[in-house]
Amino acid sequence: MALDTVRPTVLITGASAGIGSELVPFFAGTGHNVVLVGHQKPVLEGIAAAARKVFRVDTTVIACDLAEPDAAHTVFAELSQHNIDIDVLVNNAGLGAYGEFEATEPQTEERVIQSNILALTMLTKLLLPGMIARDRGRILNVASTAASAPVPLHSVYSAAKAYVLSFSESLSEELKNTGVTVTSLCPDPPVGDLDRNTGLENPRGYQKHAISVRSVARTAFRALIPGDRAAVPAWGNLATASLLA
Repeated sequence: MALDTVRPTVLITGASAGIGSELVPFFAGTGHNVVLVGHQKPVLEGIAAAARKVFRVDTTVIACDLAEPDAAHTVFAELSQHNIDIDVLVNNAGLGAYGEFEATEPQTEERVIQSNILALTMLTKLLLPGMIARDRGRILNVASTAASAPVPLHSVYSAAKAYVLSFSESLSEELKNTGVTVTSLCPDPPVGDLDRNTGLENPRGYQKHAISVRSVARTAFRALIPGDRAAVPAWGNLATASLLA
């Protein structure tokens, strides 16, 4: 079921690198206007300029750190000020923390929870009513294979991703009689994206089976547009796939 609009608009959080930035050409290349959210404004402006030049779409940059309190409300206020309706929401932004829970800094865990749980939930809360009113919308929530089981030394991160997966599945069921769908993306940590976006170390097991960020983005896009409930890249995600069956 494709989005029934001439020029839909996608909002991508965590758009300066990794999965977020790799999703931009998939959306812009299919005629979506693009709103890029992140805290690295110069990087986002470069990505936006490239999308405008290559794909001739409208782009908007919102510089905001989603690990800060009330960040979702800041983003929503910016959208409202510019009368931008969001048809596709990609909740990609997230942070991780590695180490024994008792030894990590409290502020670190607060930022993990804020970015992975609170910002994702509140952006969805704020943008969903408009999607329902227009009877069309797509939401992509980036979870992880870490959502399928506890992960020692990544305790808050894995718990946060379990929340994302459970929230997405529940919301998908609630919205089944509307024109809005929710897709959960559950990738293995992609090559080159571990330390930068999640704070996770890259064990040899992940190195052996990890897939490219672009491949993950492609899988996510192909699942999101028709409204599939799950996007599960790579063979190593069988445990997560069984949870979404």
